Amino acid sequence: MLRTGQVFAIAMAVTSIPVISRIMFDLGILGTSFARVVLGVAVVEDIVLYVVLAIALGIATQGPGASFGLPAVLGFRSERHAEAAALLPGAEIAIEPTLVTELIPPGRDVLACGPEPMLQAVADMCPGAQLAWEAPMACGYGACYGCAVEIGGELKRLCVEGPVLLAA
Repeated sequence: MLRTGQVFAIAMAVTSIPVISRIMFDLGILGTSFARVVLGVAVVEDIVLYVVLAIALGIATQGPGASFGLPAVLGFRSERHAEAAALLPGAEIAIEPTLVTELIPPGRDVLACGPEPMLQAVADMCPGAQLAWEAPMACGYGACYGCAVEIGGELKRLCVEGPVLLAA
């Protein structure tokens, strides 16, 4: 059975052609042969990765479990917000004041994104968790430390070292 992280990694590897196109447009190189080569390679890469993702999800759905064969725990602030959970059948739902960390099953791979206090609670509970942190990124090179978050008493620059970091 595929691990949760493997399916997630394959899904995240698919590039964003509109973003690449916009960057090239802003740089004024969209009409060059270099841009055509880069975008052509990106299209081929996307096609290959979508096929790999479909295969990975097909393998993941063969096992028992909830959504795509992978257990999911979703946290919401209200019943109204929780209506979005209908998009992921079989997911466990936590609505405030219940915490997501109360529903995470022990011994599972954990991928989490959300507000910093929740990520800190998940990190304390699951040291091997992969946490997707959010911060404004000014320079994108790690020079300004605008995207730095403190994890385990150490500053991590999300634009360089993240945004997905191990909890421990």
